[in-house]
Amino acid sequence: MFKENDKWKSFNNLFSFFKQIHRYSDSPDALLRYVGEFAQWYYSLEKVQFVDAHETPSQKASGQIYPIHEDDDHVIGYFKVERARDDVKHAKSYKPLDDFFSVATILIENAFLKTKEKRLLSEIIDIQLRLLDARTKGGEMHSKNVQSLGLSIAGKLGLSLKEMIG
Repeated sequence: MFKENDKWKSFNNLFSFFKQIHRYSDSPDALLRYVGEFAQWYYSLEKVQFVDAHETPSQKASGQIYPIHEDDDHVIGYFKVERARDDVKHAKSYKPLDDFFSVATILIENAFLKTKEKRLLSEIIDIQLRLLDARTKGGEMHSKNVQSLGLSIAGKLGLSLKEMIG
């Protein structure tokens, strides 16, 4: 089993994984790749693949499917995980892997929801600006012009696009 030193290495690897998650919270696609690559390396898996919800996942004897939900009724996709052949012989269920993907899928679901929330907020702001412009005679483009000017000033100040939007 694990030696004491191996336990600390294992803990440190998992800790660094969760520490890095925030880097990908604005990009669900990058987070999907990161989770898959980490899980494949950390758990010595044969293959970890994200399957879009439009495709039907095929579950092999050596594989496990972990769904990623947008809400209770809608699945975004699946992680299809294939363990090494010799690992399958020893255990039908691999609890640490199941626990890892339980947490990881929640993090990914949150990243998708955060992206959706930002898009909806942007759409609400655009609607409000159009309503404001419609009420003002001759001011149809005033809000867009003010927005462009603000972005231009922010660019001159050296702000990144993420800082301008955030």
